Amino acid sequence: MPETADPHDTDAPEFEPGGVSFDVPDFDTLGGGAATGTAVAEPKTKRKTKPHRNPRYAVIVENDEDHTFSYLVDVLRAVCAHTKEDAERLTDKIDKTGRAAVWTGPLEVAELKRDQIREFGPDNYNKPPVTIPLQVTIEPIDPD
Repeated sequence: MPETADPHDTDAPEFEPGGVSFDVPDFDTLGGGAATGTAVAEPKTKRKTKPHRNPRYAVIVENDEDHTFSYLVDVLRAVCAHTKEDAERLTDKIDKTGRAAVWTGPLEVAELKRDQIREFGPDNYNKPPVTIPLQVTIEPIDPD
């Protein structure tokens, strides 16, 4: 097997391009500059803009006299991933004030959450079970 030069050997010959040349065109031949009489484009200045934020929406659960407190806590924990304590606090707010925002985010996800809450199933804590869906709406959140 023939011996090859060790690339780490300091006595190895250095790489020489062997006559390779690169042609770099003159700026004036590209159609720019004052010599050809054409205008030179000014560099664009960056505009400072605020980052675009997607509008946010709130999923609002309305109070009714049909569904039980325990059912609503279960719904909020399952659909909105609230802790038991947060779900109980929101359910209490819905009961006392008539409504509460239970989730906020982009419209598409808010629509999904609304539909999941409506389709959660019967309230079996009540006898006979309540089969009508919870009243849920979506409202835009005013970006302040």
